Amino acid sequence: MQSEMKTCGLLLGRARTTDRASSVADFFRKCPYCAIATSTGSFVLAVLVFPASRKWWFESIAQDPAGTVGLEQAEVFYTAKINMVSPWSSGRLASDQSKPPCGADCATCSLHLDKCPGCPATRFFIQ
Repeated sequence: MQSEMKTCGLLLGRARTTDRASSVADFFRKCPYCAIATSTGSFVLAVLVFPASRKWWFESIAQDPAGTVGLEQAEVFYTAKINMVSPWSSGRLASDQSKPPCGADCATCSLHLDKCPGCPATRFFIQ
């Protein structure tokens, strides 16, 4: 694990359909920052543990839920007393993939290299 401070955040979201909610939860389960993700009905719950420098990334989900992850509505919260562990925060992450496990395409993202160092699960991650 990097020596950077870690942040634990809770995402609550609502999708248009139960299938979409399930798909969003599956998307997050593949993320190296994901501690847990689940859906029930059209609602999605995810707990993510990520570097403090990625708060902008987490908050962007609430600012544009449809454009970022395909939710109709989303809110994000930070935990102060409850901490969980993600593959990234526990050091169980190999940075050897050519694409992020969630399927995102960093090459087409306008934030990659400008604001975002990429996914820590890929060999293109910039530290």
